[in-house]
Amino acid sequence: MGTFLCCAMHPILIVDDNEDIRELYGTCLRGEGYTVLEAEDGQAALDTLHQTPQVPCLVLLDLMMPIMSGPEFLKAVRETHRLASLPIIVISAGGQPSDAPGANRFVRKPLDPRALVALVLPGHDAGWYWLHARRALRPWRDEGLAEAAEAYNRRRLAVPQAD
Repeated sequence: MGTFLCCAMHPILIVDDNEDIRELYGTCLRGEGYTVLEAEDGQAALDTLHQTPQVPCLVLLDLMMPIMSGPEFLKAVRETHRLASLPIIVISAGGQPSDAPGANRFVRKPLDPRALVALVLPGHDAGWYWLHARRALRPWRDEGLAEAAEAYNRRRLAVPQAD
């Protein structure tokens, strides 16, 4: 597993339309001393990148989002001179690495928070932060990691019932 070493002085941008995922990843990374920026879609992320004077050290990006998708965001970033070398890890439940041209890495959801921290801080044990993050998440409060992943997938795949 390749790693991306980030300096805690530079923020990490989390781009995902799922608030629970942003909260989970953000809690883990803040626990390691990082500043975390969040965006709910690619357009909001681009706006954040253009308004932030300091380029983040890393972007964690979902593929399937409203307004501007992950692939559209990747294309826009790679075409912007100031952002072209920005490391981007795609973390997505769907798609293939070929769906994310320009990404530095493709990882499947659900991603264990310890693996997330290992991508940023090689050789670090993030177990304590996962426990802290799990308590912070309202829908996943008392569930274990496997149960949290199953709950996330059930909500993601849920189809509204017709009356």
